[in-house]
Amino acid sequence: SGLWNLHVIADALPVIFFTAQPSVTERQAIKFAFKATDDYAVTSAKVVIRPHGKPGAPILVDLPLAPAKTVAQASYSDLTGHPYAGLMVDAHLEARDGAGQTGVSKTITFRLPERVFTDPLARALIEQRQALATSEGREARRAIAEILNALTIAPDKFYADQRGVYTAIRAAYWGIRTAHGPGDIVHVEDLLWQTAMAIEQKGMLEAAD
Repeated sequence: SGLWNLHVIADALPVIFFTAQPSVTERQAIKFAFKATDDYAVTSAKVVIRPHGKPGAPILVDLPLAPAKTVAQASYSDLTGHPYAGLMVDAHLEARDGAGQTGVSKTITFRLPERVFTDPLARALIEQRQALATSEGREARRAIAEILNALTIAPDKFYADQRGVYTAIRAAYWGIRTAHGPGDIVHVEDLLWQTAMAIEQKGMLEAAD
């Protein structure tokens, strides 16, 4: 019988890296330019974003691509509605191949673009939403709840024509005080965003009159 010399070639990890610092479009979307390679094929890629120097769940942004040995492209994402908008963040890329192996890029730091709120109350709610998303522990969240509580003093004087806004802020306050898990906190973050947007848009309508 014949002898066969077999050479086993290991499946290498995918390689991925940023080809430019993330930039911002005129509409405040972030442009992620990257390149990824694999000896067989890159099948998926994503950006993982965390607040710089603060706690908080990561943002996972999928980067759509067609599987190939080499992928070089740019992807656009609008993250202005995320609680981390306006913060310095750390981001790295991850690429996967068909075998499920993951390659990771170096981490870069940049500021997430944010929507500008001109109404003082709307801006205050957005600031507390950001603090809530990067808070850790019951005491930190209680402090945020107390700020929301302070924002609703004298409702007859300050919220006479904004009963819906008053009710929403009180709901956010109690939502934090009675939260049992991350899902409850996300619900409050969404409520604060919707309330701030409603306040701001009403202000814009009044300015247009």
